[in-house]
Amino acid sequence: MKQGCVSAAGWCRGRRIRVVVGALVLAAGLLALAFSGAAQAGPAVVGDPILIFPAVSSVSLDHGTTYGGTKVTIKGSYLGSTSAVTFGDTPATSFTVVSSTEVTAVSPAHDAGLVYVRVFNSGGLGSATGAGSLFTYYKRVQETSSLLSYKTAWSTPAGVPSYSGGTMRTTSENAPMTFRFTGTAFRLICTKGPGFGKLKVTVDWSKNYYVDLYDSGFLFQKPVLTKTGLTDGTHVVVLNYTGGKNDASNSAMVNIDAVEVAGTPAPAYSRYQEDSPLLSYQSPWGWAMAGAYSGGYIRITESHAPVTVKFYGTGFKVIAATSTGMGKMKVTIDGSAQSSYPDLFTPNYVYYQQVVFSKTGLSLGIHKVVLDYSGYSDALSSGDMVDLDALDIQGTLLQAP
Repeated sequence: MKQGCVSAAGWCRGRRIRVVVGALVLAAGLLALAFSGAAQAGPAVVGDPILIFPAVSSVSLDHGTTYGGTKVTIKGSYLGSTSAVTFGDTPATSFTVVSSTEVTAVSPAHDAGLVYVRVFNSGGLGSATGAGSLFTYYKRVQETSSLLSYKTAWSTPAGVPSYSGGTMRTTSENAPMTFRFTGTAFRLICTKGPGFGKLKVTVDWSKNYYVDLYDSGFLFQKPVLTKTGLTDGTHVVVLNYTGGKNDASNSAMVNIDAVEVAGTPAPAYSRYQEDSPLLSYQSPWGWAMAGAYSGGYIRITESHAPVTVKFYGTGFKVIAATSTGMGKMKVTIDGSAQSSYPDLFTPNYVYYQQVVFSKTGLSLGIHKVVLDYSGYSDALSSGDMVDLDALDIQGTLLQAP
């Protein structure tokens, strides 16, 4: 046996080590080549070992808008050989290796929601995902969007710095602004200043938060409330004037500049079809079918037959078909009959899915609405029937008695 060899097969310790190391280096090179198509190269200022996984411990800022462009600082270990940074599956717009423990990056455009920020080294090894590497993408909804539902007491003053040229403000009690979204988090963007009071924010009709918008100087486009970790589903948020204020403030006015959601904004109203089991009908209500009706059907009656609606929220709309043979509907809200009966008569044509009655600005709570045949009709109508196609609820429909 030759000196330095460990077996009769002729493999020598030195040669074996060189072969194994060479194979590892070759494998690392192949990994790097395979990864190079997806990675975005950046300067490596520290030559950390490429066979050790990089790790991310924190991301700051940990949120941004869906438009991208947010500069973040990534902290961790073995970051010196970083050759790519991703937000979810999307490469960062740019990044810079600062040290073995720090990388800065600019977020790319991305859909709203939670993603993991990961770093990859030139050997193709990527950091693991964890709570410290989460980044939230928020979709911005401007204060003038139709997705936000205001009572008319809100208005927009001119010439105030904001995200889109204005803020909505109010000094009126019982003037809710409502928005809905499907997702896990939201942020409120407001103006803070010496003339603002305390804003009440109700989440999912159950949790109340009070936000003080006072500051000795003006702070524009300021995130004033962030709620994360919500269950992944549909959420309702209601903003209200309270009349309360900091002792140093000269007004209790409240405002909203924009809303940002980690998810998908939804219309302020939820639609419930006429056949919802949560509605309580008294006979006789018949059926009519047509593809143009909401859900394909309506309920219809030409005699006294109240339908009871119960909901938790601040407003509702009655959706019905109108035509030449329809009459007037009686509407009672919380035991109070409305003096004006919605008229379902229209000459010449049938109009589908019409908002025949709307009520907003109710106090946040449980409300009972009764819809009924009235026996009255326009002098030109050929009948006095009433129908119900659907209900749009600013809140949540409950089981009616």
